[in-house]
Parts: sequence; C-alpha cells; structure tokens
Amino acid sequence: MNAPMVTPEHIITLDSHRKTEALTELVDLLAADPAVEDRADLLRAILQREQDLSTAMGFGFAVPHAKIFSVKQFIMAIGLSPRGIAFDAIDGLPVHLVLMIAGPADRQWRYLQLLRQITTVLKDPETRALILSRCDPDTALDLFGAIR
Repeated sequence: MNAPMVTPEHIITLDSHRKTEALTELVDLLAADPAVEDRADLLRAILQREQDLSTAMGFGFAVPHAKIFSVKQFIMAIGLSPRGIAFDAIDGLPVHLVLMIAGPADRQWRYLQLLRQITTVLKDPETRALILSRCDPDTALDLFGAIR
C-alpha cells in the first residue's frame, strides 16, 4: 500500500498573509523532501501556474500544483491561514486552506486521481465548514491523511 501523501511534517500554519509569500512557504516545505530536486524550478512552476489562472477553488480553498521533471514523486503540503489570504478566488472569498501538489510531469493519471480524492473531501459542505472553523493541523491531517 502507498504511504499517505499528507504527513504532519507537511502541514503548517502559514506566516504569510499574501499569496506569493504563502506559495513560497509551501514550496520551501516541499523542497526539503528528497522528491524535489530543484526548489527554484518548483517555485517557478507554481508561480507560473498561479499567474496563468488562480488555483483558488472558492469556499476558502486553493489547490496550487505543478507537474515538472525535477519532482520525482507526488508530494503534498497543506498551509493553513486562520486569517485568510486574498487568492483571486472566483467567489472573492479569502483562502484559509492551501493544499499544494507537486509531482512528475509524466504522471497525469496519478495527478487526476489525487485531485479526485481532494475534491471528494472538499465537496462536502459539512467537511468544508469543519476545516474552516477549526483551521488546525490535526483537523487537516484527519481529513486529508487518507489520501495516498
């Protein structure tokens, strides 16, 4: 069986209150993992994706992502922002949970599986309310820890 994608070491309360800085915090967290061979490449890809189109899904959540050759396996990080971050969301609401995915460029099917698992968790209104009301690492781990 695959290891969980979300571990306690990959969940942080974000210090930043601005989108670019929050994304950089999460890239730095992922770059400490051996799966990421080039931090600068990952940061460039994440920021470019965000510049092309905001990854804020609405309801207070964003799922920034990048698939690049310098990342050797899929990894995820969760950033929590109790105060909220302006993220150019379609509904105009601030983002309180940022779930960042990085993975290999040639694994589209696996990437789609991960997105399906994440959206399954986030599409439930009660789950969304729980995440936003608590906005803490333990709740995030409970809800996303089963993603493999």
